[in-house]
Amino acid sequence: SEAKNDRGTIDVLLGATRAVTGKRKERTGFNATCDARYLNNIAGIPTVVFGPGKLENIHKPDEYVEIRELKQAARIYTLCYLRLQ
Repeated sequence: SEAKNDRGTIDVLLGATRAVTGKRKERTGFNATCDARYLNNIAGIPTVVFGPGKLENIHKPDEYVEIRELKQAARIYTLCYLRLQ
């Protein structure tokens, strides 16, 4: 089913994150506003918010993402792509 497949995709993302970072991440809510809310709740498009950086560093002057986090994210995205093929 579609819902089962969506959970499988999230499991791949969480597994790739653990493989790259060595840290176990859990499914959580998102404590900020973004378009995922509209995609999920209004359009019915399953959506995951995932990316490098920390919430306290975004949407303000001098926002930034550490290069180490950016590299890890690129590795995680690549591993997800390969595992979902």
